[in-house]
Amino acid sequence: MIRKPPRSTQSRSSAASDVYKRQCLFHSVILERKKFGPLGFNIPYEFSDNDFDVSKQTLFYLLDDIDEDVPFNSIIYLIGGINYGGRVTDNWDRRCLIALLQKYFNNDILFGEATFSSIEEYDYPNSFSIE
Repeated sequence: MIRKPPRSTQSRSSAASDVYKRQCLFHSVILERKKFGPLGFNIPYEFSDNDFDVSKQTLFYLLDDIDEDVPFNSIIYLIGGINYGGRVTDNWDRRCLIALLQKYFNNDILFGEATFSSIEEYDYPNSFSIE
């Protein structure tokens, strides 16, 4: 069952803003994983800012006309399967990429219930701006 946030507390622009912030965090995690060599990914991939820019444009396109539901499955497929995933050739790396995307892009972010870890210091920052 897909839960929808109450109309009065969650506007379209704030939902889109949360998704954009998650894209920034996802991109930074992917770039950090590259630094660990074979511990980060089995094969070295050349993820770059171009991947981020294309994903950002994809999000703008998908979130421009949303009514109530954020299309998280489409976001995960397009970003994980095409934008970043187009470079990924190893099946385990692809699974890792999709698992990270599922952690970053889900309905819980619209309710403020999303966490990345049970340790509070590694939680999603609720207030920061992209400027």
